[in-house]
Amino acid sequence: NGIDHDVWNPETDPALFQKYSIENPGSKRENKRQLQKQLGLEPKGVALYGVVSRLDHIKGTDLLIPAAEKIIKSGGQLVILGKGSSAYERALKNLEKDFPGRISVHLGFNDVLARRIYAASDMFLMPSRYEPCGIGQLIAMRYGSVPVVHKVGGLADTVRDEAAHHGAGTGFTYGTDSANAFIRAIAKSLRMFKTDREGWKRLVKRAMSYDSTWDRSAESYLSLYQEALSERALGRAKTRQDRKDAESERKAIT
Repeated sequence: NGIDHDVWNPETDPALFQKYSIENPGSKRENKRQLQKQLGLEPKGVALYGVVSRLDHIKGTDLLIPAAEKIIKSGGQLVILGKGSSAYERALKNLEKDFPGRISVHLGFNDVLARRIYAASDMFLMPSRYEPCGIGQLIAMRYGSVPVVHKVGGLADTVRDEAAHHGAGTGFTYGTDSANAFIRAIAKSLRMFKTDREGWKRLVKRAMSYDSTWDRSAESYLSLYQEALSERALGRAKTRQDRKDAESERKAIT
């Protein structure tokens, strides 16, 4: 898993309302305020959750529907950008009608809006059922949006659960493929956002500090390749030794 840090960089991204960095993350709040204004969301100091995804079963879109209601009833907001199953599109649009000013749903894909969601959101949701690699969580962390993800595939490899590793996590994860498990992970993120502001700032900085470059991925792949070669060489050496031992035993018998 890896992303190009020159392409995905909140310090230089021209799509953002205001640029920011890990050293000076305060301007991220201005991106949130401006996006809320652009999308007609109530400009309150509440948690803003973001989703940029294909809308289908594999991506866990069905779990977003009950989760969205829970987020709103807990005082949060939700922005969704994506396209997919017409049934999911209708369901999400109905939620938008039911909760005006709290949910904003945009069907299709828009690169500028996607980047603004990454920059403005406090948390980024990825309830994928299957995600062999995944880059959404990497972009989110790069932009200081704390990922809440299903612990599968590349998501499990790149997001460390703050609830299980307090003070050392980069996001929140859940293991069981269910709406309840997803909602519990969201609740943990919301609780920390509301009650531990200093801890939350440190979590955001850890997420932004995560090395998601291709250099790191290449080093990991090279290490695995070298390990595989070593094991293969060791296996061959063991086979040769076994043959020598067998030959010695044969000669001793004869």
